[in-house]
Amino acid sequence: MAATKNKVTVFWFVRTSLMFAIVTLLALYLINLYVLHVGTDHYQKVVRDAAADGSLAKELPLALGHRTPRYAHEVNDCLTFSMLVYPRTERPWVKPISSPVPDRGIAVLPADALLAKGYPFPGHCSDLYLYLHRPKDVPFSAHYHRYLHGHYSFIGLLLAFLSLKTATTLCVLLACGLLVFLIFVALLRTRKHRRASQPFGRDLAFAVLALYLLFFSGIYPFAYSLNLADAYLLVWIFLILSYFRPLCRIEERNFVMLALAFGCLTIFIEMNTGEIAIGVIALLLALVFGEATDGKTLVRRGVLGTFSFLLAVVLCLALKMLVVTAIWGRQELAVFQTTLAVRMGSGDIVSNLTPRELYFFTRIGVDPSLVERSRIVSSAYSLFKSFYASFALYYGSAAVGLLVTTTSWLAAIATNWRAMWTDVSPLVRSASALLLAASMVAPVWYVIFPNATTLHTFYFARPLAWMPPIFLLGVIYRWQARTSARAAATGSQTVSAAN
Repeated sequence: MAATKNKVTVFWFVRTSLMFAIVTLLALYLINLYVLHVGTDHYQKVVRDAAADGSLAKELPLALGHRTPRYAHEVNDCLTFSMLVYPRTERPWVKPISSPVPDRGIAVLPADALLAKGYPFPGHCSDLYLYLHRPKDVPFSAHYHRYLHGHYSFIGLLLAFLSLKTATTLCVLLACGLLVFLIFVALLRTRKHRRASQPFGRDLAFAVLALYLLFFSGIYPFAYSLNLADAYLLVWIFLILSYFRPLCRIEERNFVMLALAFGCLTIFIEMNTGEIAIGVIALLLALVFGEATDGKTLVRRGVLGTFSFLLAVVLCLALKMLVVTAIWGRQELAVFQTTLAVRMGSGDIVSNLTPRELYFFTRIGVDPSLVERSRIVSSAYSLFKSFYASFALYYGSAAVGLLVTTTSWLAAIATNWRAMWTDVSPLVRSASALLLAASMVAPVWYVIFPNATTLHTFYFARPLAWMPPIFLLGVIYRWQARTSARAAATGSQTVSAAN
């Protein structure tokens, strides 16, 4: 079979991984050259126009009533806009590598003052406003090295041709349209295969997955942010590709290259918002329904694909920091290492807790400082806070978010754990193992990065949108396996009777 040919060797794997990482950085560099060519004056006008027409500070109410106001373009969008409008003074060939951003110094505008001027809140939006309207209050700038900043490239390209309002609308329509396309095609194939008495579980699974993600993956409100819209588009495109080209039927080297490309593009747009966790989950689900013929192939693809994806992430970041260190000095590498250690640790949490969170600790009789002093407590709190923040996926209802997310997560663990150990089919056991792994990706990510999760919980809740589909797809997979087994047994009995 084609899937057994061209097995991956160590030398080929290392060479290909490095090639994909280098090509990703070169593509990023070339796009940024064009964005710089467009010029800061153009982007300053785009931002000012968006503030004037209200699209920059557009509020997105959550229908089921969470009280915290959310805006289409918040922290990370304002950070990227600041990169686009801020002039660069480095050598021409250095400018596309990392972006300087304005530093507010001592001047910070309150939320009401920013909203009155057409700018959302908080921090980076204040920096953006001050630089554009009161530049003397922003006397400093600092380079932002620790990500690849693919958002700068993506948003820069969009706003080079479109207004902010038009670009936002286009991204939301694409995010919805890609899923509607997948639903439509998968349902058509489901109907066709069912009428022909052929297995249709795979088509049904992709239709259910796309339908659920269309309504409950947080497209509203998250895809209205240009810093998150590109992440949605990337994952949806990957799902569509894996539907039309089952991942266990393509040649192994082609599969590895797809996983490497997916990993490179994911870190291209990752800004500590959970994109890596979502990418791993999407990869594992696509593999489960990748038409594997045996459990060994499925497990091998699962391990190889996940490793390739994560290796691409690490290599891209490592090469970026290698270039930064060569140009700006070893102190930048030390800053990156310190920041990573903080994000993976339990420090610097209490000072960022809201009054409601401090009140919560008081009510349950726990000293808030214990969150920083105990890694176990900080990890547990990051898990709890992330599940609570799933209200953003369910239009503002914390009760619905907690109930659906927690119940589906526990059900996915229980059902897939049981099938992994008790099912008679090796293929079903392997698929259940991958589904179980997918259900644990987000919680493990929160435990690894308790500081980052606690500080950016609103965004980190998005991987939890995949918990109900993991449970539902497991049910569909096992149902299809039992149906196929019964059909095969009936066919064998019919042939025996005829003989």
